[in-house]
Amino acid sequence: MISVSDLLMAMSIGMDAVEKDFFGAMPYHSKRVAAYSVEIGKILGLTDARLYSMAGSALLHDNALTEYIVSETDLDATPWALKTHCVKGQKNAENFPWPYPITGFVQYHHEFADGTGPFGLKENEYPLEAAIICIADRVDVLHGMYKGDEKTMKEIKRGIKEHTGSYYSTKVASAALEALTLPLLESMKDEKISQTLRDRMPRFNMELSDRQRINVSKAAAHIIDYKSHFTETHSVQIADKAWYMSGAYGYDRDMRIRIFTAAAFHDIGKLFIPTSILEKPGRLTEDEFSIIKTHAAKTWNLLHQVGGMEQVALWAANHHEKLDGSGYPFGRSAKELDFIDRLLACLDIYQAVREPR
Repeated sequence: MISVSDLLMAMSIGMDAVEKDFFGAMPYHSKRVAAYSVEIGKILGLTDARLYSMAGSALLHDNALTEYIVSETDLDATPWALKTHCVKGQKNAENFPWPYPITGFVQYHHEFADGTGPFGLKENEYPLEAAIICIADRVDVLHGMYKGDEKTMKEIKRGIKEHTGSYYSTKVASAALEALTLPLLESMKDEKISQTLRDRMPRFNMELSDRQRINVSKAAAHIIDYKSHFTETHSVQIADKAWYMSGAYGYDRDMRIRIFTAAAFHDIGKLFIPTSILEKPGRLTEDEFSIIKTHAAKTWNLLHQVGGMEQVALWAANHHEKLDGSGYPFGRSAKELDFIDRLLACLDIYQAVREPR
């Protein structure tokens, strides 16, 4: 069984890396938004099921940035672009299992209480959870909760008070001010935030159905592929071919889904590679190629921490290994590579040479 909470955490790290690459955002943004959202939700009396679903949505709130790049720091971003980003993000998030329906949680996280958001909805016309994610998101973008100091706390409180009733729901703003303490801010620092979120986010043993395993993998592949326009269908195509080939080799449905998942996630490490290198029009320098090669290790680092995905993580990370031991990231040789490792490596090469680049 795949740990859905672990997978949400892992994907949020990858998406934060994209936001950092494009807009210079600080690491762990999504985790801070989720942690602050939970504290606000607790004050507002949300059940554990609603808190979990809201926190998970907060972790995924920017999941469509790779498909429709919209700067979270650009407060004048066009309503159309924000709408697209939000609608796609909602659709991707709904592929996960939730103990409480997340309808509108991601889609409306840029709405403002006065109706000036991209969808033109006013306070109480969109979900409370979306209003909570909105204030947590803006607070971190504008003030940087990672600083964790008293000066930042005062700036955040001043900003919330100034925009209560315009950007922020009066009810949510009041709870946000109550939740904001110096110990909470200190727990938002980079070295603490992962454990902070684990401690504060309610626990649910959510299990992915076969269909959800496939849909989540497809959504992840789309997120990964859109990091660069050169690879808009790369992971999706490899996943589809892995499904076909694993069927041709007679594997059962569960095994085919595991192989499909490994193929879909195999390049998640590329979310950490600068776009300037991924899209460089000419030949890469030796240093640039060394950076590119780190993506396989990053895939392993991200996925092997997800409970239930240990073998999938290994298959995904091994797609650049070679039989003579000259591959990366581990330098494994033929005796250390199983049939699935070899299958995914072949599919990756086949797909790459068929693409325009």
